[in-house]
Amino acid sequence: MSSHIRMTASAADMVAMIEASSQRNIRSFDQPARTYIDAVGHAARSGHTPQITGDVADLLRRNPRSGAYLVLTAHQHAAVRLWQRHRITYAIDRTLWEEVGDTDPDDILPANLFDQLPHSDPFVAFPEPLALDREDDLVEHIVGVFVTGHLPASEGDDAEADTSGCGTIATVTGDILHVGQCSTHDSGRAAISLLFAGVMYGADGRPHLKNGVADVRWTHIAFTMDDDQSLADLIDYIVAEHGDRVPANASGGIAISVKGDLTLMLRRAVSLIIYLCAENADIVAAPRSSANRPRGRRPGQQPKAPRVLNVGYRIGAQLRTWRATIRRASTASTGLSVRPHLRKAHFHTYRHGKGRALRKIRWLSPIPVNFHGHDADTTTVIPVA
Repeated sequence: MSSHIRMTASAADMVAMIEASSQRNIRSFDQPARTYIDAVGHAARSGHTPQITGDVADLLRRNPRSGAYLVLTAHQHAAVRLWQRHRITYAIDRTLWEEVGDTDPDDILPANLFDQLPHSDPFVAFPEPLALDREDDLVEHIVGVFVTGHLPASEGDDAEADTSGCGTIATVTGDILHVGQCSTHDSGRAAISLLFAGVMYGADGRPHLKNGVADVRWTHIAFTMDDDQSLADLIDYIVAEHGDRVPANASGGIAISVKGDLTLMLRRAVSLIIYLCAENADIVAAPRSSANRPRGRRPGQQPKAPRVLNVGYRIGAQLRTWRATIRRASTASTGLSVRPHLRKAHFHTYRHGKGRALRKIRWLSPIPVNFHGHDADTTTVIPVA
């Protein structure tokens, strides 16, 4: 089985596992809490900001940890409900993942960049998990991120709203992020919302189970980018302002994210989202397995299969060919003063449209230098979806 077929299957299996774990987690709450969680999911899909009910507000006062867990579970449910509308799942080529993660963080990004996300409310499956040490000898494997929108606070909310030029939407009641998710393409969206899914593993390297299903933890953060700025500045601002207390769903309470962990998570996730927004992103629909073709659903049937899109598989294959040529050239005499190498990739903003008032971003892939005479294709191919 080829690597891209394995990655496609892995991405589909991962998001299906997360979906099942999410449903099992919701069923662990009593009926009033489930009613609130379900209302939040409906509100997200209709583009409304739900009010925190009296029962939930009372729980937040009496038992902040349990209240926080309930509100954050509602965040998670809203993101999954938004994803279920289109079920878009991006499977990322491992080589592209490495290359985009190494793109210059000082490249300036246009403020309207995230309006150009090609699909609504996707799940981005990481080709390799980000392993983070957690409590009780557990290791959290961040396997992907749900990308949704976030609404501004409603009038009269018992919350404080920060909608400044960049950073986290700090719409909070106490330390709890206000639940106001919406579609990435909702006209009322004020921010981009990221919900990281982390699968817990024990010291034995096996998945940690809760109630018989995978123990999935969630970390939520939302951010705005109203001004042109670099990726480095955006991440530095978020971490500096909110890195000490990022809402994370951990064993029924709020987890404090280590700033270094948060920086790594944001760097990887936001870099990939920027690539997806590039007009020349290499995105191709993955073929569906006959065993996974969606069928009409009846109560009790399995949900539809995710719609998997392969990202970076063509340019990733090209990069691997070039790198293999570089390795061979490093052990041979080339007669060149500068051996074959790749010039670093970067993002570049272009102006277009009437009066050049519109802007779009392109990812300029690595450029092969001094490859003439070697067996690699020297043409720089930047696929266009």
